[in-house]
Amino acid sequence: MRRLWRYLKRGLLGLAILLVVLIVGLAIVSQTRAAREFLRNQVVAYLNQSYRGHFSLGGIEGSLLWRIRLRDLQVWERSEEILRVSSISVAYSITDRIEKKQVTSI
Repeated sequence: MRRLWRYLKRGLLGLAILLVVLIVGLAIVSQTRAAREFLRNQVVAYLNQSYRGHFSLGGIEGSLLWRIRLRDLQVWERSEEILRVSSISVAYSITDRIEKKQVTSI
């Protein structure tokens, strides 16, 4: 029984370490230009497939874990610009999302 408990503790410790390494890795990788460009392309593709019109996005800034800022969002419909937003910022907490708390300020 003690041996089983020891293996369980080691397994849980290993999972906790893996989770921390993944979070730190995500925080580091999300700061690269390639990751932000990939995310920008994914967001634009999603918007163009999900809504009428054509969307363009100049860039994504900030930390993807705590706060993001979208730059130069434009919406076009039939070659006519219908919306232009220079900057949109959203702050959030990953821990609140994990704990399923309501985010009350944007």
